[in-house]
Amino acid sequence: RRLTGIPVVAVEWPDPEDLVSVRDAARHAGRIGLASPDHLRIDGQALAGNSDRDPLAVSVGDHAGMRAAMAAGVLGKAHSAGVLGVDAYPVLIEVDVANGLPQYNVVGLPDVAVKEGAVRVRAALENAGFALPPRRINVNLAPADVRKDGAAYDLPIALAMLVAFEVLPANALDGLLWLGELGFDGGVRRIVGSLPVALLARRAGYRGLVLP
Repeated sequence: RRLTGIPVVAVEWPDPEDLVSVRDAARHAGRIGLASPDHLRIDGQALAGNSDRDPLAVSVGDHAGMRAAMAAGVLGKAHSAGVLGVDAYPVLIEVDVANGLPQYNVVGLPDVAVKEGAVRVRAALENAGFALPPRRINVNLAPADVRKDGAAYDLPIALAMLVAFEVLPANALDGLLWLGELGFDGGVRRIVGSLPVALLARRAGYRGLVLP
């Protein structure tokens, strides 16, 4: 399918009516990065790959890989968008994970809903089966001089965290806009303002928009 001329990434879920979960989003994002997305379709075209390979089965809970990520300073990045009036603007989400006292900091003029996302993101990841070690997590929402509001940044922040922890490959999220509010059970909930974001994605040349 296409939304205002933008390729929409569609995943073949067991029940097409079910909302995508953060674990499913991460699994299929991992398949994009590992070039093995047998269950992934872009505009109805299946991408070649091996569906038996589950990137999360190997990397989730791999604390050695996480330690290597800390030492190498892996920075997780995901592209998202905000809506100001009737127009959308791009938002780059950067996640840095470091050793130190466990804490979660978010900068870039976030509102209360974005700050509260720290609770939703960690609960969603843990209930989806991601046992992340306690670390100092810093989240930057760029541009820093524009206020960010709403819970639509939950999903891209969670996925960028998985990149920072080396659960997902660094290129897994490239070229896509991610939006979605997370529930404590790991499910992704609907958001408002998707049409302006779709227009932005087409104008900026993204290859797809991923949202519930």
